[in-house]
Amino acid sequence: MTIRTRNGGIIAIGFLIAAAAWAPVAAQEATNSEAAAEVEEDTSWKDKSARQLRREYRDAEENFYEALNAVNSDDDFDIVCKTAPALGSRKRERRCQAEFLWDYEDELGEEMYRQSSTGSPGSATTSGSTLERKLEVLRAEMAAAVSGYPEVAAAFAELARTKLNYDRKMSEE
Repeated sequence: MTIRTRNGGIIAIGFLIAAAAWAPVAAQEATNSEAAAEVEEDTSWKDKSARQLRREYRDAEENFYEALNAVNSDDDFDIVCKTAPALGSRKRERRCQAEFLWDYEDELGEEMYRQSSTGSPGSATTSGSTLERKLEVLRAEMAAAVSGYPEVAAAFAELARTKLNYDRKMSEE
C-alpha cells in the first residue's frame, strides 16, 4: 500500500518500511543460514499445511512487533496490526504499521470527508516531510533494536524463518 503526501510524494508502508533497517541483520542471518543449511536443511515445513504455516508466520510477526514495541523509545513507533479496509476500498486486509501511520491515515480520511462534504480543502496537520522524517527515525529505531537487543533479534530471526517456510509452501502449491 502507498500513501500520497500533500506535495505529491509517495510513501510506502507495511513490511517494506522496515526492510532497510533489517538488511544488515538479514545479511548476517543469510550467512548463518548457509552454515546451518550445510549441516541440515529444515524440512519440518513440508509436513505442515499452508494454514498452519500462515498461523506460525502471523504469530512470529506478532511476537516480533511485541518485542520491538517493548524496547522502542516512542509510543508513536509502536507497530500495531489491524484488520481494516484498504484505503480507497471496502476490502478488509490485515496491515501492520507504526502508530503514527495509523494516525496519519485517520487524518487523511477526515480531510477527505471534510472536502467531500464542505468543498473546502481542509487542513491536514501532518506534512509529507514530517512523515518522511518519522519514517527515517523509525528505521533507525528498528535497526538499533534488532542489533542491540537479543530478544528482538531472536524474534526477527524466527519471523524470517517462518516467512521463508510459508513462502516455500506457497510456491510448492
